[in-house]
Amino acid sequence: MRVASGDEITSEDVEQAIQSACDNVALPHDREIIHTLVRDFTIDGQRGVKRPLGMHAARLDANIHVVSAAAGALRNVAAAVEETGVQVQKQVLESVATSLAVLAEDESDLGVVLMDIGGGTTDLAIFANGAIAHSGAILVAGNHITSDIAKLLRISYKQAEEVKKKFGTAFADMTNGDDPVLVSEIGTHEQVRVPRGLIADIIQARLVEIFQLTIKNLEQAGMYDTVTSGVVLTGGGSQLPGTLEMASEIMGNTPVRIGSARGVGRMANRVASPIFATGVGLVLYAANEGADARPPATPYYLELVEKARSWWRKYAQPRISAYLPGN
Repeated sequence: MRVASGDEITSEDVEQAIQSACDNVALPHDREIIHTLVRDFTIDGQRGVKRPLGMHAARLDANIHVVSAAAGALRNVAAAVEETGVQVQKQVLESVATSLAVLAEDESDLGVVLMDIGGGTTDLAIFANGAIAHSGAILVAGNHITSDIAKLLRISYKQAEEVKKKFGTAFADMTNGDDPVLVSEIGTHEQVRVPRGLIADIIQARLVEIFQLTIKNLEQAGMYDTVTSGVVLTGGGSQLPGTLEMASEIMGNTPVRIGSARGVGRMANRVASPIFATGVGLVLYAANEGADARPPATPYYLELVEKARSWWRKYAQPRISAYLPGN
């Protein structure tokens, strides 16, 4: 957009520049914008300006990062949440929320990859110069590791998850590979001995795939070389022993750390696990946005439970007590 030559840039000019950038984003009819994140501004051809207010220029442009999602999927998620009595006020990109909980300011300035290894997807984001520079998702994550264990050992998914958490490691040489693990094959009650090394081999294959796909995603975006302060892993899939070492080895010996929630005061010990990073980030995001903190409406089934409790206290409990010894 153009600003009158020599005029001082106002907040209205900034808003118009952002809106102009958004208007130039072509989206399919079935997608909806979740976030419009400003990376920086360009003033008279000079990029990288963070705070243009008060500067003088003939032209102001906003460089934005737009995140969109399937409109139908967004409505389905919102409907599911609101079924519990919680009102959805805003939708937030998972990586943006998580970054508030786990990233240090210096990391996001220098350039860092945030990897959230969840259940169904591994969510990626690069933060550089204090802003998000790239976001993406890999359709391989923790649930795929569990599924591999279940299929190859012929055990239930539930048991496979337990085996992964209790005996799983990222590298087979991190444990005695011949140590037996007892599992129950599907359809029988027979206990079968499985070498612990086999479990590690199954896990290792999927983790290698996840990190290799991460590199490919970042290279395709032209962002891999911008990462200078390393990788931050979070999510439940980051907790297996050896995951840090594997990530560093595959991604060019870059520094890797586990991202645990920070800035939550007395709750720090309770939410230190990377499993809670996104949840804590959502709370921090809502607080920063001044979200409405009123209690949610009580779901219908909870109303029924409360009515049953009231009936019990008022009618049933006194009568039963009257028949107890000593009354």
